[in-house]
Amino acid sequence: MRRNCDRRDTGQVRRLDPEALLDHLELVRDGEVTLAAVLLVGRSTALARWAPQHEVIFVRYRTPTKYDVRHDFRGSILAVLDALERVLKTHLLVGTVDAGGFRELTIPDVSWFAAREAVLNALVHRDYFLRQAVYVELREQRIEISSPGGFAGGVTPDNVLRHPPVRRNPLLARALQEAGFVNRAGVGVDRIYEELLRLGKGLPKYEADEGHVRLRLPTKTHAPFARFVAEEARAGRALDVDDLIVLRSAVDRGLVDRWSAAERLQLPEEQAADRLVSLRERGYLLARGRGRGTSYRLARHLSDLLRGRDATDLEVPLDDEAVSLRVQAVLGERGRLTNTDVRRLSGCSRMEVVRLMNVLREGGLVELVGRGRGAHYVPGPKLRAAAHPRRSGKK
Repeated sequence: MRRNCDRRDTGQVRRLDPEALLDHLELVRDGEVTLAAVLLVGRSTALARWAPQHEVIFVRYRTPTKYDVRHDFRGSILAVLDALERVLKTHLLVGTVDAGGFRELTIPDVSWFAAREAVLNALVHRDYFLRQAVYVELREQRIEISSPGGFAGGVTPDNVLRHPPVRRNPLLARALQEAGFVNRAGVGVDRIYEELLRLGKGLPKYEADEGHVRLRLPTKTHAPFARFVAEEARAGRALDVDDLIVLRSAVDRGLVDRWSAAERLQLPEEQAADRLVSLRERGYLLARGRGRGTSYRLARHLSDLLRGRDATDLEVPLDDEAVSLRVQAVLGERGRLTNTDVRRLSGCSRMEVVRLMNVLREGGLVELVGRGRGAHYVPGPKLRAAAHPRRSGKK
């Protein structure tokens, strides 16, 4: 039990005898032991009688459909956590990253801290009316943790990072908090995000329907990102979880704007824009464009470090004439481009694309077809003529 407790001071709780502990955690009511008590510290006979659906199954897959290791854990939550920790540490790899100056960072596939938070969330928020197990699956480049029952209380994969805590089993959640297994209420998700990103992993991914919630924890390490985060911490330049999400998005995508940042941060656009501006002011991002259409990319030195020089060179903004020629060439070949297509080609913001395409329209090089979401550009008379010049000669 103590090995899996949080490091805060829980000495008073730990010194209680079993009956006093159950009473302190309010797990005995009117002389009756609650289901939460059985799940937390119950013996196998009690679990088999009162909570036969409680089971955690660990599986290691060698191929997408074949596994070579399986463990079925049916003990109390405390016993399951101890056993699962031992199994994961047996099967997860641990690597090192050169941090410079004869220093090395030790990077596990997934830390037990992140895995424990994910498993605890699955156990606390699962639907205990369903006769199904919690699964912990070790697959190529990820760990998948799935639990019976969908999200509760309006939580979705698109707001899970920001939504106020909703507990399907509040007594169990409160008992785990009091026992020191969680640091404070409602922060498990952002702790998972932050732990993964500091280790150079990608963002966790949630999927859900009415019957289950699945969480994917990536195990592949982006070594330069892990080294960068560690160096910033040593230099006293604190990066919080929102900073890490935006910067990792810039590494993955190259360009980030208020809309893509809002999606990743699960925040309103205005708040996401404030975060982008903050990172620009601290020298991490460069801005292109003005107003709502501003896009951001990593500062040159940071992009060289995290994306590589070749990728950085390709992202250097083109001048207006070069952008215009590129758009005309691609439009001539494809015959149709949307505003989003032109943004990808040019690195321009939405409004910059509108201004550019208006200039080309006035010059007869492009035409705008449709309105709203269906609007797109096609070659204009001059661009069509340039692509198919008339042959000279007499009849």
